[in-house]
Amino acid sequence: MQDRPVVLLGAAGAQAAEAAGVFIASVLSAIDTATGRSYQFDSGVALTVIGFCTAAALAVLMGQDGLASLMEKAVAAATKRSRELAG
Repeated sequence: MQDRPVVLLGAAGAQAAEAAGVFIASVLSAIDTATGRSYQFDSGVALTVIGFCTAAALAVLMGQDGLASLMEKAVAAATKRSRELAG
């Protein structure tokens, strides 16, 4: 397997941190909603569901065949095409 560029690994790390932050915020929102401390019950439930879905989507994007793999393929294809055009 080809080594991944440092920038790509950094971006993957940032996305993972973002997913973890969204997940933690969603858990805290769920706790507040369950204990009746949210502004409105419906809003708390909606924020919790949105947060969990966002965290799950970010986790899928950062999976083995997710965004990093897609970016590698796109860069490889662009590099190949630019070399073809250069002659």
